[in-house]
Amino acid sequence: MRRAQRLLLSLLAAFAVMGVLDALVPEARQPFTAFDFAKGILVVALLFAWCKADAAERGISPPKGAPVLVALFAPVGVPYYFLRTRPWRAAAVSILRAFLFFLATSVVFGVTREITLIISKAIG
Repeated sequence: MRRAQRLLLSLLAAFAVMGVLDALVPEARQPFTAFDFAKGILVVALLFAWCKADAAERGISPPKGAPVLVALFAPVGVPYYFLRTRPWRAAAVSILRAFLFFLATSVVFGVTREITLIISKAIG
């Protein structure tokens, strides 16, 4: 498995852990806490590292500002990165796959959170 793929898998795993913690830790459900800050830093770091790793695996330099844009504002940064590093059709497919991946992170978060809530209520 390539490094970029491992980083995406790590991002998916991070959202699963966040779902569990959201269900178990009351502070995790409060807005604007240190917990939110830590989650944000983790996601930013993984997205930044993914952009750099993907570019390295392709043997290219990432477009100027792309890793930061991907990390800080993924809905704009990821399409920008793909459109600047791939032919148009490949970029379009990559953008669709990225959208589905980010949708999957939300599903993983929600499912792990709900399963954890159900188990924690059953245990007592």
